[in-house]
Amino acid sequence: MDEVCEVIRRVNIIWLVLVTMFGVIWFRTFQLQVIESDIYKKMADDLHSVNESLPAKRGTIYDRENRILATERQVFSCYALTNTILNKRSFARKVSDVLMMDYSTVLKRVTDYHRFVWIKRNLTPEEVKRLRAEKIEGLRLYADIGRNYPYSETCCHVLGFVDVEGKSAGGVESYFSKYLRGFPGLRVSHRDGIGRVLWALSSGGVSPQNGYDLYLTIDVRLQRVCENIIATLAEKNKARGAVAIVLDLKENEILSLVSYPMYDPNEYNKYSQREWMNRAVSMVFEPGSVMKPVIMALAINDMRVNPMVAVDCSKPIITPWGEINDFMEHKDILTLPEILVWSSNIGISKLSASLDGERIYEYLENLNFGRRVGIGLPGEASGILNRDWINNRYGKMYVSFGQGIGVTAIQVVSAYACIANGGVWKTPRLIRYIKDGEKVVYEPVIEERRVLSETTCNYIKAAMDRVVSEGFAKEAFISGYRVAGKTGTAEKMSRDGEGEKYFSQMVAFFPSDDPAYLVFVLFDEPEYPFFGSRVAAPAIKEIITNIILLYNLPPMYKYLYSYPEVLVSKRGDIPNFVDLKLADAYRIALENGLYPVFTNRGDRVKKQFQGVDDKMSGVIELILGGDGMPYMVGLPSGYALSYLVREGYEYKILGDGDTVVEQKVDEGGVIILRLGDIALLKERELDESNESA
Repeated sequence: MDEVCEVIRRVNIIWLVLVTMFGVIWFRTFQLQVIESDIYKKMADDLHSVNESLPAKRGTIYDRENRILATERQVFSCYALTNTILNKRSFARKVSDVLMMDYSTVLKRVTDYHRFVWIKRNLTPEEVKRLRAEKIEGLRLYADIGRNYPYSETCCHVLGFVDVEGKSAGGVESYFSKYLRGFPGLRVSHRDGIGRVLWALSSGGVSPQNGYDLYLTIDVRLQRVCENIIATLAEKNKARGAVAIVLDLKENEILSLVSYPMYDPNEYNKYSQREWMNRAVSMVFEPGSVMKPVIMALAINDMRVNPMVAVDCSKPIITPWGEINDFMEHKDILTLPEILVWSSNIGISKLSASLDGERIYEYLENLNFGRRVGIGLPGEASGILNRDWINNRYGKMYVSFGQGIGVTAIQVVSAYACIANGGVWKTPRLIRYIKDGEKVVYEPVIEERRVLSETTCNYIKAAMDRVVSEGFAKEAFISGYRVAGKTGTAEKMSRDGEGEKYFSQMVAFFPSDDPAYLVFVLFDEPEYPFFGSRVAAPAIKEIITNIILLYNLPPMYKYLYSYPEVLVSKRGDIPNFVDLKLADAYRIALENGLYPVFTNRGDRVKKQFQGVDDKMSGVIELILGGDGMPYMVGLPSGYALSYLVREGYEYKILGDGDTVVEQKVDEGGVIILRLGDIALLKERELDESNESA
């Protein structure tokens, strides 16, 4: 009986085990087939199908004349499938020989990784050819889309680069990457067990959206010229770095932006981050004497000083931080233009002392010092504009000659463009637009505000003209062209704390009475002689000379003492200007297609000369004489003011406008000019003619 019970008990246990086992199997089957069916279906699909990303074509970058600066190209990389390599040492030896790589580096890569590993990215065409010839087992080539910069180093800091992973860095490649990169597409491919494509699923895929094209204001021809000039002079003067910017003042567009040293974005990984740095927007420096015309403009604009005032510059100014002194001997009393000509720290400090510190701060802020200009390049610095320092009694004096303030090159360019353009500050344009085919999808926002009066700017332009023709910037003088400029030499703290280091710089625009182009140049730590007049001025001259040649700009005039004098009144095709008043001679010259240049003081033309050079056929020098005052009604205000300053007349300006509409002479012999609109002058002349009739 007991044996039967034992058998029954064992049978029950076996049955229970079987029922439990089949129950578990049934439940697991139900779980797999019903509850978790979607999960395992996806896992199965993933084993046989692959989602392939379809790369989008990155947008092309063009210069102002639609020359391609950056575009796409096919690039090859090679990788290893390590599980298919039988002899890894032999593999590493062959690869290192073909690609000229370190043997231990290749061996480590194929040993440390279990299946897939990149061997080398961005292969050269020669490397691809050698690999295909060798047919190394376990090594595969991968075709991809990469970036190509056909001009190599040219525009490198404006463009930036795209690395092997497709990530952008520096320049417009980085700043406008969201427009340039586009959006990748998707393709689903079904494969067999060893990875061969069986069929491609066309439905459900997503086509890539290509990036937009970007159009710069840069002229690559001028850019290459400027880069060569800056590189040559930087090496000659053993400068640590350099910057050059050229601005088209009429279009408010940057034609060239150079930062030295340069690099080739096609081989960016061969250069250091120091060479990647864009000094034109990222480097902060003290502007030195380049700040003097900027502060003088405020003093005149706010009528805190009379433009005809003379300043006693005979004694240094004592401050808590030492003496403010001049470095060149000059006469004791200087006029305002002479303060710039002689670059007098004493003179400009006295002008600055007459100004309210808070007003100086607001004015410099309006010129965008202490703020990013925003031209569309990454890494732009704000500079340093310390309100407390400027409100200090002595601090504002130091700021007037560029100490205690930090600026960037693009800030200096935008500030001087304001003066050259008659007092209106505008954001310089580097980007013309971004287009999707023919549709414009982006245009830069241009800020615009009036900071100075046109009359003030005309005065400063005339004074800066004398800096080039008479002052420290003579090495930037170009015969036949009127150039206005200001040099600056600013001391900087050396990296080792020992020895004197300097920034040598100059800003210039031309023609000085109707500026069309502005050029800024800076050299970082040039060797002695490190002065702006000795290092930067020659660079300005070379760049302007090349602008003249590149754009075929006709000369304005020639200093005739360098030519044989020919009395052109004997020629039948040239009017006789002798005994005409200045304004009448100016009008008749323009009517006959001539550009008049008046020299000497007086009320009437006494002689007229023209250079024998054929290129000067449209320019005529009219020499004035007599005891009277020159009559200037009808002349452009900048032209009239430039003549008065050059010939040393005392004058006073009333009103604001582009034309002299009225002229008087007071008892002291001061010429009083009222400025206004040319339409007002014509209306007045019409009324006078009607009255006489």
